[in-house]
Amino acid sequence: MPSYQKRGTNSFLLTVEAGYNAKGKRVRRTKTIRVDPSLLKTKRKLDNHLNQELVKFEMEVQAGEYIAPEKKTVTSFKKDWMEKHAVKNLALRTRQNYEEKLNNYILPYLGHMKISEVKPIHIINFMDEVSKPEAAKKKKEGLSDSTLYEIDKTLRVLFNKAAEWRVISKSPLEGLRRPKIRRKEMKFLEGDEVRKLFKALQNEPSHWRLYF
Repeated sequence: MPSYQKRGTNSFLLTVEAGYNAKGKRVRRTKTIRVDPSLLKTKRKLDNHLNQELVKFEMEVQAGEYIAPEKKTVTSFKKDWMEKHAVKNLALRTRQNYEEKLNNYILPYLGHMKISEVKPIHIINFMDEVSKPEAAKKKKEGLSDSTLYEIDKTLRVLFNKAAEWRVISKSPLEGLRRPKIRRKEMKFLEGDEVRKLFKALQNEPSHWRLYF
């Protein structure tokens, strides 16, 4: 029978039935939720809210849509992804490019987090950090637009696979915009510069002049 139990000041443990396992034992699913402190002031409102959450949770479990929170970190999932997918399905150069972005940028920032706890705001904050000049070790101007785009692409590949394997319910990058690659403005020679160029060409061998 579905039930809820108080665990903390404003947290409750929801419990629902999920049928029986192969050995005939009853299977239960649990989920901890937090409620708005204002609901604690009125028992009736609190009970109504908890019962609604309990019904939603039970429907998720029955539909097979509930995924228990994973203790796996982003770093440990990267290892699984590499061994079970990347090595078997991706070209060597593609795999190396993804791994370079993961090891140099993504894992130092997100690697310690449980993959189930990575939210869109964590991705946004991470992309802000790698967009700063200090993120590039040797370039004062920071990472190029194309590098930022590749980092974003690597994140999407990794988290989409986690969602496909039902490690997480959906990718935290879903709905987020991709970084734009800005086109550099072309510079043209001014009149004086053109004249100087042609004057200089007069002293060059004829085969070099053909390029101009």
